[in-house]
Amino acid sequence: MKFGPLSLRLTGAALLFLAAAPGEAANRKLFEKIGKWEVERDFAVEGPHACLAAKLYKDKSDEDAENAIVLKREEGAIVISLGYENWGWDKKEEVEVAFLLDKRMVLKDSKWTGDDTILVTSFPDKILPDLVGAKKIVLRFSDGDADFDLAGLPDAYDALKRCDAAASVAADLGRAVAPAPAPAPQIAAAPPAAAPAPQVAAVPPAATTQAAVPLPVAPATPSAAAVPAAQPAPSAAPVSPALPNKERIAVYFFGSMVQEALKTCDIRSTGKQRMDLDAKLASMKAEMAPVEAEIRQSVKEALAAKPCPGGADLAKVERTLQNFIDKSPEAFAAQMETEAAAAPKEAAAGANP
Repeated sequence: MKFGPLSLRLTGAALLFLAAAPGEAANRKLFEKIGKWEVERDFAVEGPHACLAAKLYKDKSDEDAENAIVLKREEGAIVISLGYENWGWDKKEEVEVAFLLDKRMVLKDSKWTGDDTILVTSFPDKILPDLVGAKKIVLRFSDGDADFDLAGLPDAYDALKRCDAAASVAADLGRAVAPAPAPAPQIAAAPPAAAPAPQVAAVPPAATTQAAVPLPVAPATPSAAAVPAAQPAPSAAPVSPALPNKERIAVYFFGSMVQEALKTCDIRSTGKQRMDLDAKLASMKAEMAPVEAEIRQSVKEALAAKPCPGGADLAKVERTLQNFIDKSPEAFAAQMETEAAAAPKEAAAGANP
C-alpha cells in the first residue's frame, strides 16, 4: 500500500464513485441538496439506478483531513465508496477489513477494492435499514479505526430514491414516445411479360396454278428497347407533422425554462416537484418534436439574457411551479392568460393610491 496526498481528487465528492473520471461529471446534474449531502443524476446511465448520493467533509478531529462517502443503489444491493485523504491504496488492491455501523459489528471480514484514496464495495440491500439508521460507518483495521460521518443520511437516502424513481419514469416515457421504425420500402412489382408473337401460318404445298397464294405477314416482335419501361407509381408527398397549438407551446416553453433554471438557480423546490416536472415535460415531448429545437434555442437565449429569476419573478416561479405540475396544459395556459391580463390593472392600482 502506498500513501500520498489526495490533492484534487476530493474536489467533487461525486468523482469518488468507483474512481469516476472528472470528465464524466458533465453528464451529472444536481437533483437535490440535503445538508452536506448532494444527490446527482447521471444522464449517461439509463434505467432505475441512475443516481448517487455523495457527502464531502473535513474531519476536525483529524487535522481537517478530507473524507467522502458516495452511495449508489443497484438491483438488490447498495454500493458504498469511501474516500480518505491519507489513504494510498494500489489500484484494484483487495482489502479485508471489519465493517461496523456505530459500535455494532456487521461483518468481520468485509471485502473492499482500493484505488489510491478510495475503497469501494457493495452489500446486499438488506443492510439498508441498519445503514440508514446509523450515525457512522467504521472500518476497523489492525492499526486503528477509520470512521465516516453518516449524519443526514435518512433524508439523503429518501432523495436518492426519488431521483432513481424520476430517472425510471423518464426512461419509461422516453420508450413510450419513441417513434416507430419506418416501414421497409416496398419493391415495385415487375411489369407483365410481353404477349407471345402470333405464329406464322404454315406454307401450303405448291399450287397447280401459276398464281401464288399470298402468305400472311407476322407483325414484327418489338425489341426490348422499344418496350416503354414501367413507370413507378408516384410516391405520396411527405406529410408534415401537425404543429401543437400556441397555448401548449407556451406551457412547454415555461416548463422547460423552469427545468433548466432549477439546475443552477436558487429556486426553492422539493425533489418530488422536480421529478413531477420532468415527467410532465416528458409526456409532452413527442407532440413538441416539430418545434423542440426552436423552443430549446429560445430557452437558451432567455436564460443567457437573465440566468436566474429574482425578486417578484422568483416568488412567482416558486408559487407557480406546483400549479404547472397539477394543472392540465390547457388549464395552466388559461391561468397564465388571466394573470397576464390582470397585471396591467394591478400595476395601475399600485400607481394610484
